[in-house]
Amino acid sequence: MVYIPSVNKIQYAVEAAYHDGAADDIEPVGITNFKIDPKVEVEQILDLQADTFVHEAIVRKRWSEGVIEGIIDYDRFYIYLDGFFGHETNTPPRTYLGSNDWVGEIPDSLAIRYGQTGALFSVFGVIPYSLNLVYGDGESLKYIYNFFGGAILDGATFQAVGVDTPTWAMSHETELWIDAGIGATVGSTPIADIAFRAEVNLSCNRRPVWHLGDQVWDSIVSGKWVGTMKLVLEADATNLSQLGDILDATKTPQYFAIRLRTTDGSNIFDLDFCGLAQTPPTLITDLNGIVTIELNLVLHYNTTLLSCVRAEITIP
Repeated sequence: MVYIPSVNKIQYAVEAAYHDGAADDIEPVGITNFKIDPKVEVEQILDLQADTFVHEAIVRKRWSEGVIEGIIDYDRFYIYLDGFFGHETNTPPRTYLGSNDWVGEIPDSLAIRYGQTGALFSVFGVIPYSLNLVYGDGESLKYIYNFFGGAILDGATFQAVGVDTPTWAMSHETELWIDAGIGATVGSTPIADIAFRAEVNLSCNRRPVWHLGDQVWDSIVSGKWVGTMKLVLEADATNLSQLGDILDATKTPQYFAIRLRTTDGSNIFDLDFCGLAQTPPTLITDLNGIVTIELNLVLHYNTTLLSCVRAEITIP
């Protein structure tokens, strides 16, 4: 039998505990790329056996790493946010704030089955360590979800689950706010009809932890928040002035609070990114014959938000 990629599919479930292998109850749509790599740490034992060959080896650790890429579906995207920021029980809206100490923020894990009959694999304990978002004029709103998980298992079976009916998040439904200052209130100053593109990369520096008695990791640790945002804006008087402020700074750099809100009128997805202009924008760029400014920010603490990043999703 020949297996072809076009008939692959994904099912997943939110686990109650890491690696519990919960039975799939969701068959999502909009996933454009799924990749999972098995990781096995093997040690060859270089002992003395009276010859020049290695005779013995042991398996020390087993885990996996992978990526999910796709188009944001309002109805399901909170699952990815629950994994990245930590589980949020309020609904609606679900509000996520980048944690300053990770105390109390427990990320949800997924059990995922992927493939097709005869070539089907599963991985449990799927937890993200980075989340990227891409907004572009005339495009859907896309995400990239990088994760680690437990050891990959073969011989899985799919569940009888109905295929999701999605509600897509679109870039043409996205609005932009830009406010300057390390203590700026996010979402105070709307900026209409000047943004072409936004790329957001976030990482919580999360990694798996092994203890004695575990070949597959049993817990996780999260680190410092880091991230970048690239905004491509049409040059106008306001952002040319902000560009001048960045170039003129001699002691205190320029800080910005950015809100990207995507809504179809009832569903709402907000992303608030507070950043520092660590490097000056590229000067006199153009897109489709229009002079643009590329604002490049690195994630930075905001004294009003009391964090550096916030997300909120409202599903009626």
